[in-house]
Amino acid sequence: MKEEKKVSRKALAVWRIRIGLLAFFPAFITFFFWAPWSVVWQVFTALWVLGVAVMFWIYYPIKYNKLAYLLTGQAFVLHCGVIYTRVKAIYRENIQFATIASGPVQRLLGVCTLYLVSAGGGIHVSCLEQEEAVRLQNLLCPEVAPDAREEGPL
Repeated sequence: MKEEKKVSRKALAVWRIRIGLLAFFPAFITFFFWAPWSVVWQVFTALWVLGVAVMFWIYYPIKYNKLAYLLTGQAFVLHCGVIYTRVKAIYRENIQFATIASGPVQRLLGVCTLYLVSAGGGIHVSCLEQEEAVRLQNLLCPEVAPDAREEGPL
């Protein structure tokens, strides 16, 4: 049996940067709509700070530790989930196309997301190194001519 592979360690940085950027919204609401040090301000601030801290220090490390993928001769298998571990699989012959995309934070850190699509649904694996994503794309969807692909992730 082949060994499971992990996504890039940069995944934690991508997820933590995203939650940090999203934390500006509740901070903005707290600052502009409630008087500082009022009871409502203290409760709302405590809730959003606690939520960000839990995501940052507990949820994302667990998510990273449980996120793994495996490419076998028959299927692409993804293990994911935080509270409930899920196993998602897609047979290689059912893959209709594979594409690579990346957002601004992912591009900054040199990682991307691989999307595998079949008739019944799809799988996405986020925060893969670009070279690994291109390698998997070529292995899983070889019928696409190399000149039809773009130079790299979006």
